[in-house]
Amino acid sequence: MIVTRLKQLLESHNISINELSERIKVGRRPLTQLANNESKMVKFETIEKLMSFFRLSSFDELLLVAISDKYTVTSEISHPLSNDDFGSDLKVFFHDANNESTTLPLKGTIYTGSDFLLLDLTGEWDNMESQTTDFLAGILSIGQQEYELLARDITLSVLESPAVKNSKISFSKIIFKMPIVSIYSDDAVGNYLWNAHDLIQESFLDSLDEKYSTD
Repeated sequence: MIVTRLKQLLESHNISINELSERIKVGRRPLTQLANNESKMVKFETIEKLMSFFRLSSFDELLLVAISDKYTVTSEISHPLSNDDFGSDLKVFFHDANNESTTLPLKGTIYTGSDFLLLDLTGEWDNMESQTTDFLAGILSIGQQEYELLARDITLSVLESPAVKNSKISFSKIIFKMPIVSIYSDDAVGNYLWNAHDLIQESFLDSLDEKYSTD
């Protein structure tokens, strides 16, 4: 999937897909797919036309690396699962431009109910390692939708850990809480992202698309 800033560029320049299509002579459908991040391939000529129209000097101003290509997540349960809660040592492996991996530790506590699992990434922002906070702020700067995808991926990694799988609890919902901070501020006190994901729903991605739709 190709991820772009086209939707943001359209909004900032107050121009519609139809008008853009007419002015750069590119079909409305491929432009709509690019704006909605639904394209699997794009012509270089189209990229050049978009960069010229919006007067962009770098590909990075238009194209983004897909979030799922930037990291992988693993988790280890720090002590045995009980009826109340258990700790989880989370590691995010961030892939840089050279495809080298850097370990970014996250601390969280898991709470389990009769049919749900809650991941609470507690701890003050300034107690996290700088690499971790830089990574989280970087994902958040791309958009809160992508930050929710990261939270979802972290929580699902906990579900895959042996301690949870062997607990024989039938989870139908995961709930996550993550610290949220502006890249322009060091203040994260009291600011958190909460969301729930029904494991039996058809698509978490579809629900996020609806939540963040600007239509």
